[in-house]
Amino acid sequence: MATFACRSEYDFYNTFSSEILKQTSSKIDEWKELAAGFIERLMPKIALSPAPGVEYSLSLGITPKTHSPEEVLSLPQKIAERKKCQLIICIDEFQQVGDFPNSLEVQKRFRGVWQHQKDVSYCLYGSKLHMMTRLFLKKSYPFYRFGEVLNMKPIPF
Repeated sequence: MATFACRSEYDFYNTFSSEILKQTSSKIDEWKELAAGFIERLMPKIALSPAPGVEYSLSLGITPKTHSPEEVLSLPQKIAERKKCQLIICIDEFQQVGDFPNSLEVQKRFRGVWQHQKDVSYCLYGSKLHMMTRLFLKKSYPFYRFGEVLNMKPIPF
């Protein structure tokens, strides 16, 4: 999942939840089953594509009125428990979270939920080293010591 286009906390939640649901199911019927309960208060928009390799696109329309942040952030753990599996959630351009309005509060919510998930691991990537360093290595930030920090060199083409 890429967060580059996310400009706010709820942009993130919509992208996060729709990508989690899409990537943890292989067919639209399985997706509907996994999403049961989570989307009961929503009117999701599903677009089927005739293009090869693209089954559907999904827009959930999550708002503060439909779901709490904790409910959205708990979705991967609930799916992992239901499917009896381990999930690895990869989020690219995670430094974008640092630009959200009320960023520190948003980061606290993320960490507050994610640190208790036993069946889900998170790989948080970013291309802006100075921003990623601030998010993960500054003691006053919520993601301080959240996990191991690895600096990677550019991958040659």
